[in-house]
This record gives sequence, C-alpha cells and structure tokens, in this order.
Amino acid sequence: MGSSKSVKKPEQATRLLPPKKWLLLVPVLIVAIAGYLFIASLSKPAKGVIAASQAPAQPASQPLTWLVQTGKYADFEYPSDFDAKPADKATGLQLETFKYVKNPWPFWNMTDTVSSLPGSSLSDNADYNLRQVLPAKYQHEKWDINGSSVDVFSYQGGQYEKTAFIAHQGKLWTVDINSADTESSAKLDSIMRHVLGSVRWVN
Repeated sequence: MGSSKSVKKPEQATRLLPPKKWLLLVPVLIVAIAGYLFIASLSKPAKGVIAASQAPAQPASQPLTWLVQTGKYADFEYPSDFDAKPADKATGLQLETFKYVKNPWPFWNMTDTVSSLPGSSLSDNADYNLRQVLPAKYQHEKWDINGSSVDVFSYQGGQYEKTAFIAHQGKLWTVDINSADTESSAKLDSIMRHVLGSVRWVN
C-alpha cells in the first residue's frame, strides 16, 4: 500500500474575534447609538409643536362697577375698587370732602370736595384762578358732561393729575384724580367722566 500523505488545510484569510471580545463591544455600541439618538432628538422640535415662543395670553380686563357715595350736599358714584379714606376736617370754605385710593402701586387717588362759592362764579374760587393764570402748568379743557360744559385742568408735570370744577347755586364741587400711572391716562379720564356725570345735588 502506498503511504498516505496528510493534506494541510489552508489558513483562513481573516480570523473571527474571540467570543469574549464580542461581549465587550456590545455594550459600547449600545451606548454610542443611544447617545446619537438622544442628541438628534434635541436638535429638532417635536411634531405638531411650534418652535417659536409665544407670549402668554393676558387676562381680559374686568368692567368697572360703581358704588354710590351720599353726602350732605351732593351724591355721586365712584369705582368699587377704590377704598374710601378718612378725609381731613373741612376748613375755610370747604363743606365736605371725600377721599379714595386704588391699590396696589401705582396708586390712583381721587378727592371730591364741596365748598361754598361766594358770588356763584368759578372765578371766585382761588384754586380755579390759580390754574387759569398758569396755562403752561395747567392745560384748560372743556368737557361735555350730560350736555353741560365742565372746566377741567390737566397738570403738565409728568404725572396724571386732573381737576374738574362744577358750580351750583352758591356751591362748588371739585373732583381731583392723580396718579403716577401715566399709562392708564385713558382709563382715568373715563373714570373722571363717569364721576362727573353721576353727581346729583342734594341742596
């Protein structure tokens, strides 16, 4: 019998990694893929969501409600969110005074005063005359209130301050509203007009 020769198998071109090294690579690959997906999710907005920020909706302003102030000489209305404050004792020609303030800051202040008016003319009142002779400091306006012309003076000093004068049978009713809140000038004008239109003389 002829002698048999052993045939060697050719070596493989590439060798597979040992099983233990594969086990070490799997967690690394999982962490790398998870990190990539997380970063990609942060770079784009979610579906159905507008990326641009939007300002929060402002609550609608509530309409004013009014309370009736009764006095010895005149009744009138004032906003229900104004708190009545103790008034100074009447002096001189003053007969009756009412004071109110709206909190919080910036405060809205309102003072209503009934005074004697000798001669029954606005020119007989010192406060009225002071404003008349200082036009650069006090702007004079005429407001139509319930068909009647009312004298209103606006202080030109950088804050809201208006004073109205109404004469009636030897008496003078003045309304003064002032505040550092110049952004609410239109609303304060509206309050002033309502108060002026609500006055009812008692005697």
